[in-house]
Amino acid sequence: MMKSADFVTRKVHRTADDVGAYRSNTMAVLGSFLLLATASLLTASYLRSRTTRTRRQQARVTRR
Repeated sequence: MMKSADFVTRKVHRTADDVGAYRSNTMAVLGSFLLLATASLLTASYLRSRTTRTRRQQARVTRR
């Protein structure tokens, strides 16, 4: 009887550890995704502003 209770306890602990590992992996993936998304948005914003600046400078040159 004691052995089956011990087995159940070990099984519960292992399951709890698995949940913790799954949560860690999920958080790591989510963090990586957010970092990538932020970098993409910042790059797009920078390129957009650079394009606008270039167009403004070209317009100034053509007016002269």
